[in-house]
Amino acid sequence: MTDEQKPQETEVEALTRQLGERDHAFGALKAELEKAKTDAAASSARAATEAAAPLTAALTDAAARYQALIVQTNPEIPAELIKGNTVAELEASLASGKAIVQKVKANLEAQAQATPIPAGAPPRQGVDLSSLSPQEKIIVGLQQHDRGK
Repeated sequence: MTDEQKPQETEVEALTRQLGERDHAFGALKAELEKAKTDAAASSARAATEAAAPLTAALTDAAARYQALIVQTNPEIPAELIKGNTVAELEASLASGKAIVQKVKANLEAQAQATPIPAGAPPRQGVDLSSLSPQEKIIVGLQQHDRGK
């Protein structure tokens, strides 16, 4: 090795060492920055959750009151069919409940039309004398005779 190469090698080694120190310092700073970002994100998420809690409670209360109103204004729909935690879910269950009620009504109407019921009172018929004893037949005959007078 020449004398000229020794100072260059020493300078290269010194620069390499300085670069390693800077990389080490940079790594520590980078880790500290990542930790700060994570802490800030966690703090921000915690603050957002705390701010959303009253809104969530208000939404739940409003949905419960809306559900009660739907049940009250639609008595033909069973309350068990109206479910949901949001207005959209409640409206969807209301539509579903109305569809079910319409199907049941249509089915009942179809059954009612299939079974004919005579209009008015049935014709009056006399007493069935075949199952009566001779003494009961005599009593019925005397009652009919007395009504005829």
